[in-house]
Amino acid sequence: MSYKSGSPEMILNGVALSESQLPYQSFAEPVVKILKTENGLSVLAPEYGIEKIIYDGLNVQLRTAVWMRGQTCGICGRHDDETEREFSMPDGSVAKDEDSFGHSWILSEDACSGACKLHRTLVKTEKPEREENKCYSIHPVLRCAKGCTPSATTPVSVGFHCTSADLAEESLIDRSEDFTEQVEAHTSCSCKSLKCEG
Repeated sequence: MSYKSGSPEMILNGVALSESQLPYQSFAEPVVKILKTENGLSVLAPEYGIEKIIYDGLNVQLRTAVWMRGQTCGICGRHDDETEREFSMPDGSVAKDEDSFGHSWILSEDACSGACKLHRTLVKTEKPEREENKCYSIHPVLRCAKGCTPSATTPVSVGFHCTSADLAEESLIDRSEDFTEQVEAHTSCSCKSLKCEG
């Protein structure tokens, strides 16, 4: 679902659905309903565990069915009223703050599918006082593909591990945390040309 020029656009199972076709109800089981409301669009799919999704063109509100309690994961959490692990990232660790949590759920892109794309990589600290050690993030951060420059960034808090040895990236993930620092995560990239390696 999206909004263009103030009108909703929907694609359902690969088929475009116009506003004039609303309300919509699937013919097959399980039933899915799409309604136009004064606040935007609503999707009802109780047999899929979705009591209601409300989309106003800018915000999405999701209400899961009671029977889904504790069975969800992702950016919406587990729906279990537990607060200690509320910001669980895809790798199972807990994010330091809301921005780092949201950033961890942004999907990487295939660098050869278009212009400049994002991928996850460990970052090295650029703090001069830590120059005697090499300090790398213990969780990957979104960065632009090689040869591209960031056109938009957002600060995220990341834990760092310092070592005097050169270690492979895989051996740095989930190391003990020596300190936390805010780094700029790339959220959009631009590039003149991107050569894809096959």
